[in-house]
Amino acid sequence: MSLAYNIPSIPLPGFLNLTLTPSNQIIHPGRVYAHFKDWDGKETFDAATMPKLYEDLTDEGAAEIQYLDDEIQAIKAALLKKFPDLQLTQVLPIKERICTMYDGQISDKSTLKSIFNTNIGYSRVVFPMIAPDADKPDRVILNVNARFFWEDVPFGLVILKDIGRILGVATPHCTKQIVWHQKFMPVKYVNPETGDFIEGALKDTGAPSAYGFDTPEKLVESSLSTDKSGKGFAADIFFQGNFSSNANVEEKKE
Repeated sequence: MSLAYNIPSIPLPGFLNLTLTPSNQIIHPGRVYAHFKDWDGKETFDAATMPKLYEDLTDEGAAEIQYLDDEIQAIKAALLKKFPDLQLTQVLPIKERICTMYDGQISDKSTLKSIFNTNIGYSRVVFPMIAPDADKPDRVILNVNARFFWEDVPFGLVILKDIGRILGVATPHCTKQIVWHQKFMPVKYVNPETGDFIEGALKDTGAPSAYGFDTPEKLVESSLSTDKSGKGFAADIFFQGNFSSNANVEEKKE
């Protein structure tokens, strides 16, 4: 990026720093759930009085987002406990992450709610709404075909829940959000009665276990650097410790 587009770029210490960074995959679901949790999928809303997505974030919405961030931080802690040398420095708590990214644009940093409410970078953003009746454009419903559902669930919350499962970290709020969102989707990922993934449901998601990364060792290995042959290094430039994985990982020799 630096050479091709003259954009200053700093290498991140492993791909898990991206996977676990608290961002849209928890912000959108938490906000949408808090506002629409009692919605029946049919009731319409007055387009003119719909609140803004971030500027009007409520205490309940902020709490739902925080619950999800707490689960991400628990996953981070579990990874570092098992792999003390793994660098997850970019997996910041959500308040710190937003304040760092939007430095100078937030006038009230006292709470997570106020950070969203007073962030210039988040101003004027609206919920994804559509008018089901073209003759009544002022009556709208939540667009369940928006990326808030089709990206943030199978390639966000499902990934977090799966990583939690691999590490033995409980993620009840990720589960709650998946169960609620999937009510409005033609595909189902989680059994609402048991809270477990439905057999075969992960094949079209980003869940690591769907691609064979179903142990902590394989999960970490998949996030590290590779040599030109495509084989992983046990002594990664961002991971100076050793861990036991499958035969595909070779010790880097002098």
